[in-house]
Amino acid sequence: TKPFMALSLALGTYILGRSLSEFRRSRYLRRTVRNFVADFGPSIAILTMSTLAALPAVSYVGLEHLRVPSDFSLANGRPWLVPIMTAPMPVRIYAIIPALLLVCLFFLDQNISVRVVNSPAHKMKKPPAYHLDLLVLAVCTFVSSIFGLPWMCAATPQSLNHIRALASYSTADDDGAAEKSREHMISVVETRLTGFCIHAAIGASFVFLVALEKVPMAVISGLFLYLGRNMMTGNEFLGRIRLFFV
Repeated sequence: TKPFMALSLALGTYILGRSLSEFRRSRYLRRTVRNFVADFGPSIAILTMSTLAALPAVSYVGLEHLRVPSDFSLANGRPWLVPIMTAPMPVRIYAIIPALLLVCLFFLDQNISVRVVNSPAHKMKKPPAYHLDLLVLAVCTFVSSIFGLPWMCAATPQSLNHIRALASYSTADDDGAAEKSREHMISVVETRLTGFCIHAAIGASFVFLVALEKVPMAVISGLFLYLGRNMMTGNEFLGRIRLFFV
């Protein structure tokens, strides 16, 4: 029962999120309402499925929820700075090998993400800054390593979803038919405000720890599935692979 319920919540989150994100092309309600529902489709899906999981008919299964700490502290009460110098000298030397592999991984992941974001199909007006991006990534990685925090780099699914959230679309094709036609990106609002607000909201999430621990892990899995599937939309590489089977 527990695995089936978790799978149902995950698929329900994915299907509801996809359905709401495509509500922009629907004929129902006003355009502003459709755009609002489409933009906040994943959030509405998470809230809906989490509420469903809190019902007595579902909660008795004992689904796993997000593990949220009770206070603001580091893991296991460790100090803020990582005691690098306490490691033996051979360990420091051998650490160069995985460090070089991580450099390659960060370089490829960062460049793939930013080049996909700056694709000509997105009709971006501001020029790219690949070298500045790598410099900022290097500084962030250095600071995170000193404090023992998780490394980060540009993530393709989140980056593409951010672009699509700021884009304006047209659903009319060349013949002027607006129904059941593919969306065409017209323009993208290029601003740093959304990125700042997103990370500020992430930083302020500790205020909502009581609410976050109510979200089942199955709903989070469905959200990840939604992000991965949404990244495939409009991907030229996957489109060309599909041509092999047409």
